[in-house]
Amino acid sequence: MPIQKFELEMLDTVEETLINMYEQLGWKRKEELDPRKYTINKKQWIEVADQLAELEPGGALLFMNVGPKGKEDVPYGKIKIENRRK
Repeated sequence: MPIQKFELEMLDTVEETLINMYEQLGWKRKEELDPRKYTINKKQWIEVADQLAELEPGGALLFMNVGPKGKEDVPYGKIKIENRRK
């Protein structure tokens, strides 16, 4: 599983922020998005959820539904991308 650098660029809305994040990771809008294949550091996951909650009410909830998972075994500042096939 590849591990890449992870930085979240905050845009005007939570939706734009999340779309931009996945596009930076190689997702194409024509493709189905499977957020289960992305994992970031658990501490960073909490920080991102807090930032998105400040950006918009409900922002953290949207992130929890379509954002990456958070696990302690992923280094802070990195994202693990699992290759899932249908």
